[in-house]
Amino acid sequence: MKIMRITLRIAKITAVVFLALLAATFVNYSVPSQDIVRIVGTEVVRTEVSGWRSTFWAEGGKGADAAGNKDIRFINTVLPSGKTKVFRNQDTRWCCPPYFKFDSGDLQAEAQGYASADSNKWVAVRHYGWRWPFLSIYPNATGIKPVTGPAQDGWYWPEIVWYVLSAILALAILRLWLILRKWVIDRTRWLRGEKTQASPRRN
Repeated sequence: MKIMRITLRIAKITAVVFLALLAATFVNYSVPSQDIVRIVGTEVVRTEVSGWRSTFWAEGGKGADAAGNKDIRFINTVLPSGKTKVFRNQDTRWCCPPYFKFDSGDLQAEAQGYASADSNKWVAVRHYGWRWPFLSIYPNATGIKPVTGPAQDGWYWPEIVWYVLSAILALAILRLWLILRKWVIDRTRWLRGEKTQASPRRN
């Protein structure tokens, strides 16, 4: 009996840790970020979006051909360090994360303008997602605005606010869970005839 209780406790802890890591991963992937870059080019590439990687493409495999490929807009940039960084440019529409982006065509035209007008022009590219070259995963650009130079890079407040709100939400959910768990335990004990501090009072 004791071994069973220990096993159940370990299983509960494992489930809680797994859910917490899953939630943290989603928040980290969805959080808005910003990079100061120079846009050096744009292109449209026929890209495979099928299989498990469809999770990292807006709307998954929707609109893909029979082979699981579809045209994806890309924005090629250079960071102040000289390293390159490639962004995809896709509409999120009503999908998750809820950025409600419908203007990828306009954003691509804006990026083309910066690429052709002045190669030394620095811009801030707002985006979400990760860049994993070995898995061909790209962050999704959500906006572009001109900046004075690479030195303007600093705290990006929307990112901080996103993390703070996520932490508050997580604490609220944890608090609600603890209250509900205590109520269920006390209610069960009361129904079994056990007297606890949380048992209902009778006049």
